[in-house]
Amino acid sequence: MELVKVNFTYLSIVLSLFIGVLIGIVLQKYYRIGRILKILGLRIRTIIQPQIYSPTPGQPDEVMDEGKLRMAQARQVSRINRSEYGRVIHIYGDSIARGWGFGVFEYKNPLNRIQDIAQMLLRDNGVSKQELFFRFAWTQDVKRISQELNSGMIKDGDVVVFEDAGPHEDNVEQRRQRFLAIKETVKKSRREVSLVLTTMFDYWPTPLYYNSEYDALIGDSGMTMNQVVLEIAADGYPSVLDWNKQMDQAVEALRLFGVSPMHRDGVHPNIFGNFLLAASLLNHIGIPISNYDSVKQEFKKLRPASYTQLQWAKPLSEARLEQILQTLFEIGNSG
Repeated sequence: MELVKVNFTYLSIVLSLFIGVLIGIVLQKYYRIGRILKILGLRIRTIIQPQIYSPTPGQPDEVMDEGKLRMAQARQVSRINRSEYGRVIHIYGDSIARGWGFGVFEYKNPLNRIQDIAQMLLRDNGVSKQELFFRFAWTQDVKRISQELNSGMIKDGDVVVFEDAGPHEDNVEQRRQRFLAIKETVKKSRREVSLVLTTMFDYWPTPLYYNSEYDALIGDSGMTMNQVVLEIAADGYPSVLDWNKQMDQAVEALRLFGVSPMHRDGVHPNIFGNFLLAASLLNHIGIPISNYDSVKQEFKKLRPASYTQLQWAKPLSEARLEQILQTLFEIGNSG
């Protein structure tokens, strides 16, 4: 009987160690598990829409006023004197294009927005913003695109990028018709404009209210949101920039450095993700980029407080930072 007790004790110890190791592996493979869940289509779906700047009862009015101010600032950024620029890349989108690299909407640090990083890359490679300008158009409304085509805001030679993020239809046909409407709007304008649709990314656990599950099956259709985008562009127009594929590659590659290109909400890219998307976009529209010194210098200016915003405990060494940026640059130029 005593022997049985001893064996049971050893068995309990071994079992406890096994469970501990298993939990450690699960935590370490956080993002990999998210990818598996995405592929299997087991993501939790929700019809709850995000309530941006909707204060709870008793919340000070100043918070609401600040929200309105930031929205006004974002719209102001979209207003440009079109005659000052040669070609313009018009990015139609939501918070990702608006700029949330540090987890806050602001325009002081160029790493916070994809288009500001792209503008630095162009400057480093001898292209001025007067020659090629990145504009955040602050909308996903097809009617707005039509208005800007007719008004001359969008001219021949420009590029229209539709950053497909945010809440989506739960009906494949509705989603298909929305993209076809964008495609037909540009075609009917008779302008020589390049149209680019993007696939999008999300990683477990995405907050329920985002409703941004791009690799989850839509109803009983057997298709995902990203697959609808790829289907619309099957004939070559518009072209598709597969940001989902490249971000997946970046998530896996940067795990070796203990870094992620995403915020922990699983939807918004941080400043590393912004760098990837900027390099990828320039490569996709045929702008050769080999030098990114200005971007590198901006990253080197980061202080410990900046890394706290990115949810990492310690700043990166200069050598490690350069390895990370080189890895992202190579992925961005591989598509």
